[in-house]
Amino acid sequence: MPHAFACIPCAALALFSFAAAAQQSFQSRYYPFDNLDPAVQVDLNNDGIPDFIAETRNLQVQELLSSGAGNYTSKTLTVTGSNGGYPIVSGDFNGDGIADVVFWNPYGIAYGDGSGGFSSFKSIPWSGTSGYARAVVADCNHDGAPDVIVAYANSSQFQVVEFLNDGSGPITPKVIYTQTIPSGSTPGFEYTTALDLVLGDFDADGNLDFFLRTTESDPSNPAQPIVTLTALYGNGGGFFTPKTVEVSHSAIYEIASARLNGDGTSDIVANNFSGGTTAPMRIYYGQTNRTFNAVNQAAANDRAINPMLADFNGDQRKDIIYPAQTSAAQDNIGISELLRASSGSYTQQPFYPNDTYNAQAGVVPFSQTFVGDYNHDGRPDVAMISSANQVGHPNSLVIMLNGGVPPNGTCMTPSGVGIAVCSPAPGATVSRPFNVTFSANYLYPLRDTQVWIDGVKKSEQYEAFDTQAFHSASFFPSTGKHTIGLFAVTYDGKMLLHKSYTVTVK
Repeated sequence: MPHAFACIPCAALALFSFAAAAQQSFQSRYYPFDNLDPAVQVDLNNDGIPDFIAETRNLQVQELLSSGAGNYTSKTLTVTGSNGGYPIVSGDFNGDGIADVVFWNPYGIAYGDGSGGFSSFKSIPWSGTSGYARAVVADCNHDGAPDVIVAYANSSQFQVVEFLNDGSGPITPKVIYTQTIPSGSTPGFEYTTALDLVLGDFDADGNLDFFLRTTESDPSNPAQPIVTLTALYGNGGGFFTPKTVEVSHSAIYEIASARLNGDGTSDIVANNFSGGTTAPMRIYYGQTNRTFNAVNQAAANDRAINPMLADFNGDQRKDIIYPAQTSAAQDNIGISELLRASSGSYTQQPFYPNDTYNAQAGVVPFSQTFVGDYNHDGRPDVAMISSANQVGHPNSLVIMLNGGVPPNGTCMTPSGVGIAVCSPAPGATVSRPFNVTFSANYLYPLRDTQVWIDGVKKSEQYEAFDTQAFHSASFFPSTGKHTIGLFAVTYDGKMLLHKSYTVTVK
């Protein structure tokens, strides 16, 4: 496949570095990334660090490939057979341990070669629409094979389609949700995209669920959007029950899912931006009875959009970081942070700028956000895609490296897929109590990690962000030989990583 390389000198990129309370600091780096459709975060070169892939405005495919320590190299390529399609999600669909990428319009799979290229493209027949789409990958029917779930919009409807994997790839379509767009409405509204889709387990039944955000214009009031939030509860067999969570006029952008409290359910964080609001963040706490407890959350600075959820300060609680700006006029833009306390409340942290911005109606500073460890130091970092209205770095991937405390110690994730064991070593003889510390890196988003001793689950922790997870716990078993089982579990509970070994307790 023909391609061209363009390397950006990294020494000139670290322009902002701001310290804050709780040992927090963020260092910004910038990489040109003029994507037309939403980008996909995926490890394409198998180095254990997330990369990025998207369609550019000139209808080519651009990758930003990690070269270590938070540095990225741009690569433009043609994916033979994709015929102008754009990436929507990633997974391993041929079982070789290397990430593949699903393309949309037309629908098909580009099989990764582990170095940032693709060995082949498999076109999959699909007679549906070619409109705007977002997607996730999970094992919907618990058969051990990754399925693809695509939410898309056209002029008449929003639809969620489940492409079940029959062993040769996700090729069998099944519509699991349809929402009609009334006459006179159009999908999306000004700066909001038509839809967003995330996965979770919102009723804590062990089966995968989805959460869908759709936005359409209001024909009776063109100055307002109509936003519908819908939970689709799975039964573990590929069937889903939709339930409307909320319909409002708030201009919700991206939504994010994570386990925020201790009740075992996944929760949703969304912006509640409707202009001048004092509570621009809204948290939907999942309940086991398939309802949500919605709580408004105050947040400083305008543009509290596209929330990012992870333990950013190393205290084993999920915090919220969001793009922000200091005023509606041209001013500093960057991120603000809400740190979660043990009580469940949030404490506002300082604003961390990374550029300035020419504000205009219908435009947001950052169109998409991500969380990942972009320099392989164990800390969750932030990545955002800037708009054309940025003054210093328009149409760029902005990476803000976290200089805070790593989660659960310093057990680094492995390079590539797997589990890294830091303590105790396999076959070791240890004294009581002893600490089990490990980390995991996978091709799919991880929900939690678990430690089992002699076939009994002893510890479960939710210290995970995107495809990486960490675990540290102390145990006091009896003397003698014991089998330790380590697990990193995805949201569907089926696709997982596992390592088992023995230790002797003296």
